[in-house]
Amino acid sequence: MNETHQSATDPEARLYEKSYGKESKLAYLGHALVENRNGLIAAAMATQADGYAERDAALLMLNERQKTSSRRITVGADKACDTKDFIAGARELNVTAHVQKNEKGRRSNLEGRTTRHSGYAVSLSRRWLVEKTFGWLKQTGPIAQVKLRGLAKVDWLFIFNCAAHNLLRLPKLFANQLQQDPQQQCASNPVESSTGTETAPSTTTINRKNRPNHRQSAQSSSAKKQIRLFQQVPRRSASAWQLPLDRVG
Repeated sequence: MNETHQSATDPEARLYEKSYGKESKLAYLGHALVENRNGLIAAAMATQADGYAERDAALLMLNERQKTSSRRITVGADKACDTKDFIAGARELNVTAHVQKNEKGRRSNLEGRTTRHSGYAVSLSRRWLVEKTFGWLKQTGPIAQVKLRGLAKVDWLFIFNCAAHNLLRLPKLFANQLQQDPQQQCASNPVESSTGTETAPSTTTINRKNRPNHRQSAQSSSAKKQIRLFQQVPRRSASAWQLPLDRVG
């Protein structure tokens, strides 16, 4: 129908059926490449709605990602990417495709050399981070129904919202890192547990050999103060965040 019909208000939009049995709507497709540790978006782009756009956009983003790196990486995807061209194209880019097997009336294109490793199961278990990202973009961001016309403007809007998603995630990641670092530094000196209660000190005889080092005791007391300060900081909502400029870059 896209070959014979065209929108009068947005000629670049295409009729797209999201799933079987659903109606066709004028739409664009947004694609995101998300790293599977912290849920940050590594690459994003918008394309016209097409049955091949998802795989083509994934290869384009992986190609840009691998231009500055020679290390082999893995990428997780759904059943729509279980095709020969996508798996072969990913291997040419030094990327191992950990896609969900599509064995419905056909044979999967994945081989045992990929699925036998434990990393394959880990990649599949972390694919929910992509769905979480798109859920934020649709619920909080204006991606559910865009107000702009034209592929260039829609692509700008999608990338802008992906950048906003990362900026909202970074303060939480920084806060978690600041809370973990002092605890790791004083882990060898169990003067305070994770619940904030102090352990009872053991009695020792002080002589020249086991005389306490005042410099070490001062460092441990400062670390205890840092932990108490981090525990007293109230949790702020996502709308009231402030990005620490001294940690950017």
